[in-house]
Amino acid sequence: MLDTKDELINFLLYFICNLLLIGLQSSLWPEFFGTFPAPFFFIYSLIFFALYHPVNWTIAFNLVGVALLSAFSIVPIEVLLFTTLLVSIFLFEFKKRVLWKGASYFALCSFMAVTLFHILYYLLSWMIEVEETGIAHIQWGFWFFQSLTSVILSPVFYWIYIQLEANTRGFDTSDVEEAL
Repeated sequence: MLDTKDELINFLLYFICNLLLIGLQSSLWPEFFGTFPAPFFFIYSLIFFALYHPVNWTIAFNLVGVALLSAFSIVPIEVLLFTTLLVSIFLFEFKKRVLWKGASYFALCSFMAVTLFHILYYLLSWMIEVEETGIAHIQWGFWFFQSLTSVILSPVFYWIYIQLEANTRGFDTSDVEEAL
């Protein structure tokens, strides 16, 4: 059984990683790539937590992550919170039905999570906000390319998170190295 100290260190490392990645997505990416859609970097951590951590740690990660993400976004915090929690629930349920080890599964989950995030964001915005995102404001091309770039970069983040897990929680990486 892992002790709480290792889990806390793991959680703090994810927090620091997310802080850097959200900053990269919102500040540095537009400087280097202009208006080309950035991968949704926050979703990688959310997916990994939903797939490989207990429910209570995933909920805690959602709460901390949404607080962090809201500082970099104009999206209302309640829309972000409900959206990320619903994506996490979807990933938990999907994991119960379909699961295999490796970067390809993480890539599939990345595509589904980013796509679902956009759809849920639109629906929750329509239900919660006074001035909701209208159908005319949906950027279908942006959604598609953000999902695509998220899938393309997902194996890199899968490897990074596996290494982080191996060094903090003793995660077995033998099957991961074979898959890569």
